[in-house]
Amino acid sequence: MRIACYAVGFGLIALFAGCDLENKAESLIKEDIQLMNKLADAIESGASRDEIKALAKKLEETEEALDKVMVTKAEKERLEREYSASLRKASARIDEAKMARSHTQMLNRMEEIQNTFKKTPRPHMLQPPKEPVFPETTPMPPTHITPPNIPRPPMPKMPTH
Repeated sequence: MRIACYAVGFGLIALFAGCDLENKAESLIKEDIQLMNKLADAIESGASRDEIKALAKKLEETEEALDKVMVTKAEKERLEREYSASLRKASARIDEAKMARSHTQMLNRMEEIQNTFKKTPRPHMLQPPKEPVFPETTPMPPTHITPPNIPRPPMPKMPTH
């Protein structure tokens, strides 16, 4: 009788431990999605690099913890079916936020460069050169094209054997 009670007790412990792992995996996936959305919000709002790095580090730690959780094959398939759309959406949102931020940074940098060029005087580009590039005394370089009014010499005939 005692053996049966112990067996049932260990079975219940194993059952609850298994449920706990499945719930832990699900909670880690939900936390992962929340962190991904927070990261996208931070990137979109123009948060500092330190804040973004801290969120990225938390996200990486959550994903590492999720990799360590052991779940059954059926539970893994259920979680993938249930959360794959949310994970893809959050990932795409991060990618879009990164692209928008880099695009904004690129435009700001280009504007800085244009303003620098506007402020910098460049007299050599605004005025024509003082001397002609080819003065009249300098002969023009010979060309490789034969003018059309000069006949070409006939081509030598090739000897035949």
